Amino acid sequence: MDGDTRDYDCADGKKVTWCSCIGAEWRCITAPEAVCSGAGSLACTGCENKLDKTCVSTGTRIISDLGATINPAVDRTIVETPLFCDLDKSFKEQKADGAVCQNNYECTSNTCSSGKCVNIQEQLTKQNDILQQIVDWLSKFFGLKFN
Repeated sequence: MDGDTRDYDCADGKKVTWCSCIGAEWRCITAPEAVCSGAGSLACTGCENKLDKTCVSTGTRIISDLGATINPAVDRTIVETPLFCDLDKSFKEQKADGAVCQNNYECTSNTCSSGKCVNIQEQLTKQNDILQQIVDWLSKFFGLKFN
């Protein structure tokens, strides 16, 4: 399932994320044990999480409170930030609908289509509403009732 990961337990207790499911496809690093024995971020082939010293593969999506902010409009609750591991091995904030993208994992909706982040659910709801209006009009026109 998208967003699932598989960890490798190193001998020193460090955990390395060696596989991530992105777009219903598993992406894995080839030798997770090499990451364990390597020196810090030089051994990590994706992004290194500085808090728990884990390495996640490119395209992994996470919710982080690292850059959390307090939202004064909503009872001072902490706003968590959706991030993804980018190709340049850094965590970046996920993009809103309509933003320019290249990969699904860059978008909060997890859908990048024709170079833009899109919300498929929202589009389906709009199309469904239009279809319902057409059916209602036809029903009135022909005097039909649908239950």
